[in-house]
Amino acid sequence: METDILKPGILTDKQITDLINTGKIKSTSSINHKSQIQPNTLDLTLSSHAYKLRSSFTPTRKEKIEDILSKYAAYEFNLSSKSGGVLEKGITYLIPLRECTELPDNVWAHANPKSSIGRVDVLVRLISEGNPFFDELPLGYNGKLYLEVTPLSFPLRLREGDSLNQIRFINGKPVLDIEQLNNLYITRLSNGFSLLYDSKRNPVKVPSINNGGLLLTSELSSGTLVYKSKKNTTEIDIRRRDYDPEDFFEIIKIKDDEYIVNQDEFILIPGKEFISVPQQDVCAEIIAINLQIGSFRSHYAGFFDSGFGCESNEESLLKGNQPTLEIKVFDVPFRIKDAQSICNLRFYWNCGGVSVPYGNERGSNYQEQKGAKLPKFFKT
Repeated sequence: METDILKPGILTDKQITDLINTGKIKSTSSINHKSQIQPNTLDLTLSSHAYKLRSSFTPTRKEKIEDILSKYAAYEFNLSSKSGGVLEKGITYLIPLRECTELPDNVWAHANPKSSIGRVDVLVRLISEGNPFFDELPLGYNGKLYLEVTPLSFPLRLREGDSLNQIRFINGKPVLDIEQLNNLYITRLSNGFSLLYDSKRNPVKVPSINNGGLLLTSELSSGTLVYKSKKNTTEIDIRRRDYDPEDFFEIIKIKDDEYIVNQDEFILIPGKEFISVPQQDVCAEIIAINLQIGSFRSHYAGFFDSGFGCESNEESLLKGNQPTLEIKVFDVPFRIKDAQSICNLRFYWNCGGVSVPYGNERGSNYQEQKGAKLPKFFKT
């Protein structure tokens, strides 16, 4: 792949495959192209062992991660057995990943948790050698990858080969500026579609644009169901698909169009707008607005591949997916009202075509979602 002629943007599944085939992405195991490669991302997988840490960290530019582990790792344990290992709530762990990279000089990368992991309140952050920033690989990064994992609400059972996060590879500056975003929105409307739909699945004709993204709001009208994590539960084995939601979450019906989130709570709420990401040309991501609107986190994951909420040849029937927001407050209890500004939706250019967009053809888990949706570990 001649990466020096790529236009700015997020690499797509075809180009990620090229990086693998040319040895720019390697693994200690074989990479499963069907399950690991998404339209705009690559799922990273856990290696055979993990370390319990005394504290979280990022390395300075001169530090080696192995040297830090020799000082700050409390103990090492195995994930390769049939039963794997359990990560306790409130404890931070470091797990080497099976993948490593030798990126082209003009390609950098950004990682984020997978949706299912964010929805069970697990803080996962990519760490790389000599890099003081979480979740980011610098241009041309050549080295090993590690994942810091902190379950915050539930113990977690993991095994070698499990995937908790995904990484997207980037050439240049991919963000659509305000003019480009406006033009994209107008083009979609003129073709009878939209990037955002309201609760009745009508196109949002005049979206609010804030800090280069589309403003998203909370759906907390009376009668809306939200999920609040319970305390002192059993572990979640991320390979299971049959957990009873009520064993882990309290299901709350909203009254008076508002909800007060306490400091020790983790809740899942729906966004009000339905999101539709075109199958080609762009992908999207939820980003924080700023702390001036409230000291809370609106999401862990929030990356939307090309095709999210936009089925091939059936777009007029689908008209977007309702996002699930993962809410935690930091300092004091915080009231969230219905239709309150909660986060931004930023769009990125793709730098190539997508082979198979997000959706039913891929067996994607969160296509056609409506309301706050629990992760795939729970029975419906």
